Amino acid sequence: MLENGDLIFADAAEDETVGKAVEVNGLTEENLVAGLHTIVARSKDKKAEFFLGYYINSNTYHRQLLRLIQGSKVSSISKGNLQKTLVSFPKDFEEQQKIGSFFKKIDETIALHQRKLDLLKEQKKGFLQKMFPKNGAKVPELRFAGFADDWEERKLGKFSDVRDGTHASPKYVS
Repeated sequence: MLENGDLIFADAAEDETVGKAVEVNGLTEENLVAGLHTIVARSKDKKAEFFLGYYINSNTYHRQLLRLIQGSKVSSISKGNLQKTLVSFPKDFEEQQKIGSFFKKIDETIALHQRKLDLLKEQKKGFLQKMFPKNGAKVPELRFAGFADDWEERKLGKFSDVRDGTHASPKYVS
């Protein structure tokens, strides 16, 4: 059974995610087990929440793994090779806590902004549908105040030079 603070490593992957890990956090009464193609590591002494999870996924640590990973199409790392890697951490538990919570706050901020970005993308998609006339329509469904004229419709070649990237002058003329 997994416990809070355990690290679950991906021991095989078809890309560079082999050796990446997650730190188990937030377990209360649940029973959790690791899946296939994983290796579990449990610290022998207490480490601050989130510290090891962020450290293990840092480029500093992951560079060590690159020389230990085997395979061509599917890469893998063994438990024995993971045990050979060096882990650096401050002895002071409070410093570990500060580092872990610092990166956790950054991740929370990223997640918040990602949700905002997703909402803005959806909003933009809606505006794109409403602010351009549908096929056959002369005006869009939604307009800025003060604009009421019909939109013009012309072939692209009538108001623009169309080039194909290999010619200095227009290639297609209508």
